[in-house]
Amino acid sequence: HSQTKNTASRDFTYSLGEEKHRGEWTDYLQGATKLLSEFMRSKGAQSFGGFEAQIESSMPEGSGLSSSAALEISFLKAIRSAFKLDVTDVELARLG
Repeated sequence: HSQTKNTASRDFTYSLGEEKHRGEWTDYLQGATKLLSEFMRSKGAQSFGGFEAQIESSMPEGSGLSSSAALEISFLKAIRSAFKLDVTDVELARLG
């Protein structure tokens, strides 16, 4: 399972491979893990397993500052680093 938390202490849990659109900010994270997993499979590479994540930000939600893009890319980079995935920055940007 992946678990995320923001400074407002909103917990969220989902299972990898069971991502669902819910109309919340966490959809960005679910979409990122879904696309990354599909991308890794398309390369014939091993994907990643479950993990827990804590996300903290001082950027207000919906601030219009590309906060969703920044969240997705930083989340994908953290997963890449944690699981030592062979994915370039350009590939992550295309996924995010």
